[in-house]
Amino acid sequence: MAILKDFRREIKIHFAQSLCRFEGINLTDIQTEKLLNKENFEMLDFPEEESLVIDNVVNTLNFMDSIDILKLNVDLELYIKLNSMLAKEQALFTGALRNGLSSIPCIGQIPIPSQERVEEEITKLNNITPDNYKYVVSECFCNLSRLQPFWDGNKRTTLFLCNIQLIKKDFDLLIIQNDKYADFEEHLTAFYTEENKDIIDYLADNCFIKTVIEHQSSGHEFMNGQIQSRAEASKEVNEETQNQAFAESPRMAMMRRNMEKNNARENVISTSQKKGRSR
Repeated sequence: MAILKDFRREIKIHFAQSLCRFEGINLTDIQTEKLLNKENFEMLDFPEEESLVIDNVVNTLNFMDSIDILKLNVDLELYIKLNSMLAKEQALFTGALRNGLSSIPCIGQIPIPSQERVEEEITKLNNITPDNYKYVVSECFCNLSRLQPFWDGNKRTTLFLCNIQLIKKDFDLLIIQNDKYADFEEHLTAFYTEENKDIIDYLADNCFIKTVIEHQSSGHEFMNGQIQSRAEASKEVNEETQNQAFAESPRMAMMRRNMEKNNARENVISTSQKKGRSR
């Protein structure tokens, strides 16, 4: 069963931070860890609006912890479902595509999204391959974000949808880490206003993170498409440790060479003595 809790902890932390960063919320690793561990939320003292965003993100991540992602269909229905969770009590309406005009400060009014256009982008997600997925997913993320299919939470919902498909395919995840976010925003604004597609290359080259999924029941580790049993993994680690343990230090190597020279010299002397006696 492929579920988010099987990933390395830092992957989930970075994913949560990316989702919150879209709303201008900068979480530290410690804050994010506490939130994901369901520690006392009120003690972290966020403003009410930020608390709502964080609460929705954490609840959606925790929900995804409980289901088998491999069984999910990446389609419009899932896209809408994710938005209803991520934009709960924030959006004017959830549970459907936007049916009225919206606006983005940098480009103004956004037309009502076409369902066919949204589904076309989702279809592209379903056809990704090991060779093209970084560029296809990056382009789909940007196109869907610009379409603004929902009243609120468009980037959060779209990033979540993209990563569900990447998990299903056992590919690297699209995660925009804090140190990349300023460049990401600059490229995204250029994409919105000028249709400059540099952002697609930027995301593909800088914003995909390798994952490790550990399945307790099977005794196997899944590492970027390669399956390895724990016994095999442990054997490799032990062999490497042994090799390191038996590796010669420079001092030991010098001592060994000196001993070999002394042994060779003694052999020569011994041979000469024997020849002398035989004569």
